[in-house]
Amino acid sequence: MAENVTTDEVGRPTSEPQPKVLAATAGAGVGAAVSTLAIYLIETLGKIDLPEAVEGATLVLVSAGIAFLAGWVKRPSGVS
Repeated sequence: MAENVTTDEVGRPTSEPQPKVLAATAGAGVGAAVSTLAIYLIETLGKIDLPEAVEGATLVLVSAGIAFLAGWVKRPSGVS
């Protein structure tokens, strides 16, 4: 059985991730996909080859930004 590492909206110990964490995790996945598509479009339509370092930095920044935004937009559990 998993050890309780957080609390739910009422304050009871739980090992389940909170909805804000799930939203941020999903946001990171979406951010990676959006970043990949954006880099592809820039390189294809702009007919330029971005350096790998720029592609990597774009991936990290877009993923982190969308993960933060998704976690920020998601209301905490128990708040209507």
